Amino acid sequence: KNNKFEFYEPNEPITKLIELIGTKKNLLYILSAANGIGKTTALVNLIRAFIFGPDNKFFKFPLFKEWPYPKRIRFVSEPSQIEEGGAFPTEVAIWWPRGRYTVFKDSKHYVKRYQANDWVLEVMTYEQDPKQHEGANLGAVFFNEPPPENLWTPNISRLRAGGIAVVGMTPLTEAGWFFDRIVPR
Repeated sequence: KNNKFEFYEPNEPITKLIELIGTKKNLLYILSAANGIGKTTALVNLIRAFIFGPDNKFFKFPLFKEWPYPKRIRFVSEPSQIEEGGAFPTEVAIWWPRGRYTVFKDSKHYVKRYQANDWVLEVMTYEQDPKQHEGANLGAVFFNEPPPENLWTPNISRLRAGGIAVVGMTPLTEAGWFFDRIVPR
């Protein structure tokens, strides 16, 4: 059955983030923490709870039970994190239920899209042209580290039908624009 997710126990900051997201307090959620704290695992499990249901005591909140937004999620990251053997696909393989989703690579060197039931998770990189980040309405955008400034608006504007944005980040100097323009809001 591969339901390791049932036994996932997030640390205290991630538990608070799950509660905030699950009770839909905001549009934007930021998980700012040091490397090795479990940010990518948390992002993968948040997405997993939306797509496959909250069968974990830490995810028993309204938004995980009744998703009111488009069932299309985008995960955006540095290429190294999404390539085969990278942190994102490795965590998906660990935490998502085997046999309940399909992967599509198309012509990419990484899984470009995951599909399960009526859900779509598209995977994009920070190296892709901003025009490629436009398109369909999304219900959620997950950023693994803040994106380059020119990719923020094309992704956030995809939430025009309602939704959430989650940024998992290690606070380093690369995110200066993010701290100046987004965090103060």
